[in-house]
Amino acid sequence: MAIVSKRSTKGIVMPLFSSQKTLKTWLNDYATSHQNPTNKRIH
Repeated sequence: MAIVSKRSTKGIVMPLFSSQKTLKTWLNDYATSHQNPTNKRIH
């Protein structure tokens, strides 16, 4: 799954990196990692 993409010079979207994680897994990991009170204040 491409998480971040970039337009090439030919107009084709190319992934900057790939992962075996699903979008749901990425979002769950992100949510879990942002439970710290200081981190919550920053965001």
